[in-house]
Amino acid sequence: MVANVITLVLFFALSWWIYRGWILGRYRHCLYATLLLSFLIHANGIFYFYLNPWDEAFHAVVAKNIVSHPLKPTLYDDAAVTFPPQDWVKSHIWLHKPPLSLWFMALSMKVFGDSEISMRIPSLIFSCLSVFLTYLIGRHLLSAKIAVIACYFHAINGMLFDLSSGWHFSDHIDTLLILLVQAGVCIAALLLPMANKALKNSGNLHLEEPVGEEKSQDLLKNESEIPKHKPSLFVGALLSGVFVGMGFLTKLFPAFLPWVLFCYTLYILKRSVSECLKYLMLSILVAAVFIVPWNLYAYLQWPEWFLAGITGKLFYITRPVDNWGGGIFYHWIRIPRYFGELSVVSIPFVFYRAVTLKSIPLRFLCLWVLFPYLVFSAATTKAPAYPFIAAPAIFLINAYFVHQLYEMRLRMTSGLKHKLLVIFLITFIVLTIRGSLERQKLHKNRPRNKASVERVKDYCHKVNKENEKTVIFGMPAPGSMFYCDAPVYYELPDQETIKSLESKGY
Repeated sequence: MVANVITLVLFFALSWWIYRGWILGRYRHCLYATLLLSFLIHANGIFYFYLNPWDEAFHAVVAKNIVSHPLKPTLYDDAAVTFPPQDWVKSHIWLHKPPLSLWFMALSMKVFGDSEISMRIPSLIFSCLSVFLTYLIGRHLLSAKIAVIACYFHAINGMLFDLSSGWHFSDHIDTLLILLVQAGVCIAALLLPMANKALKNSGNLHLEEPVGEEKSQDLLKNESEIPKHKPSLFVGALLSGVFVGMGFLTKLFPAFLPWVLFCYTLYILKRSVSECLKYLMLSILVAAVFIVPWNLYAYLQWPEWFLAGITGKLFYITRPVDNWGGGIFYHWIRIPRYFGELSVVSIPFVFYRAVTLKSIPLRFLCLWVLFPYLVFSAATTKAPAYPFIAAPAIFLINAYFVHQLYEMRLRMTSGLKHKLLVIFLITFIVLTIRGSLERQKLHKNRPRNKASVERVKDYCHKVNKENEKTVIFGMPAPGSMFYCDAPVYYELPDQETIKSLESKGY
């Protein structure tokens, strides 16, 4: 509870510091404080000494096994009882998820030791990097003033906290995926002209001049305002391919999102069709350098498990897997829950302005949101975290909206409208912070240990000391295998299975 209280105090202290820095125009100081806030929040989240059963336990056990053999991902290193490749929860070779995030987790355990905390350290680092990228994209497309608000929303987001801390399924896999997709999108965004290189707006979209070092950056209003210059599309295509390839090695097909934004960037830069195809093919070839070797190796080594893994993922499109189903609006109606209740106002507002102002940055952000939400809405299998590769764009949209409210407040000196606007602005931010604190549960004494897990650890310690060929039934699986050097199965065996195992020397 002490750690929660300290984190809560620092949460509000840093939030106030960020607010004061924002008012004074010290945006770099705000960025540093936000990164520190993100680190503290997520560091507090990873410090508990047990594994969540879904999906963290699976990822942790596979990563621990990978430490011994990096090119052979196994769930049951010693498959005492065999199961078909389609049964990914009891599989010997584990290809349910690509290996990149598992390699990072394994590397961390190799350096810091086999523990729950060391397994989560990469997610702590990836979360902070993702916050920085949100600032970088926002500063380039909109302004430093808006970017600071966006990266603050990103740092305190409750769902991202759940993912990096292992509380939500897909956990550390999705944390890395979001970062890599965001990095790929960042490349596409940086290829666009900077907002402050565009012509001055006509006053229709005023941005206040900051006090500090940062200079005002006006939004692009239409294609005719793009200054004539030639960005390095060759380097952009190469880097996009790198991040897409790494993303595919993290969670397959969602990693292709940066190519959608890259193509949009080429369109905005008025490149010919042949030139667009040339850069896109270059990016695809670079991605293939990352994607093909591992997948070809996995197919040649374990064809049954490889095909079962690929077909299993394709089934997510046509049928609800693991009872995760929902209607076409499943993801849309959950946006207020994860991004603040008043996102139902901010997102339509920004979409409207993107159309009416013909703003390239706003259209870029809207496309970033629309594409994953439409794709995952069409898929039959639904899970809350699936469209979170669009989360940074929603943070930027909400930040833009908050900034517009603040600018309107400055133009209104007094009156009922001014008071209502202030109340609405405060409510928007308070609801966002409330959602964050609710997820972090800083007001509750969330246990750092579990008695049941401690008993499992004690039992496994005895089993490991005996150093015999053992198989265990009736304990939580696969989480117990993180502590036991023996295969663990939850179901009790029948007599035939017992005799078979005894004949094999177990």
